[in-house]
Amino acid sequence: MDRRQRQIGIRDSPSASEALAGELAGGIYAPLAPFRAPEILDRFEAAFPEVQLTFFEGDQGSLQEALHDGRCEVALMYDLGVDHRFARTVIDRVPPHVIVPEARAQALAGRSVVSLREFADDPFILLNLPHTGDYYLRLFRQLGLEPRIRHVSLGYETVRSYVARGHGYSILNQWLDQSLTYSGKRVVPLRLSDEFPPTEVSLVQRRDISPTRKAQAFVEVCRDIYQGSEGVSTPSIGRNEPSH
Repeated sequence: MDRRQRQIGIRDSPSASEALAGELAGGIYAPLAPFRAPEILDRFEAAFPEVQLTFFEGDQGSLQEALHDGRCEVALMYDLGVDHRFARTVIDRVPPHVIVPEARAQALAGRSVVSLREFADDPFILLNLPHTGDYYLRLFRQLGLEPRIRHVSLGYETVRSYVARGHGYSILNQWLDQSLTYSGKRVVPLRLSDEFPPTEVSLVQRRDISPTRKAQAFVEVCRDIYQGSEGVSTPSIGRNEPSH
């Protein structure tokens, strides 16, 4: 075992001295992929150059089916809709926040924390991936609100571009300090004062199959990345033990 493998926490075992090699298919939730997949690939290839890591990118439902039928061994995804066939290891918790166009943010006089109630009369842009869209709509119901849905999209960046162009506001979980969108305009992220449940970022695997050493290596690389990221909430997660 080399120093890079020790740094990401790969444990000694009877076969630990054998270099990992071959192929590994890892799943990743599509909205997380632009932020996390390149870094995971860089870290993994540096530590395990003999393993060819590829990603299956999809929504919550398609990732579960890919795990179940063996198209990927482990997936980095949200907890939304994950059923009893799978075990989860929580590595972060991300609360929802709103994004607004720059003009709307200026009208809020520099406030960085708002309530969802303040946007009840504004048009809403819904990211409507399976399970994700339901999660966002439940937030409105929790406050007794009905959103004025103007656009529905399956694309994370499409939602951000609609908002940047002034077509409404949206709710997202993945916080981005980079405000520029593909449209060339900017969005402003604002934290919510409402007590909404966070989404859990989890590493998901089948319960009935023991993880391979390559899958374990993927898990450790992901945990190392999240634990080293500024602003992640891993201290609140405790020991990050698998959810049963």
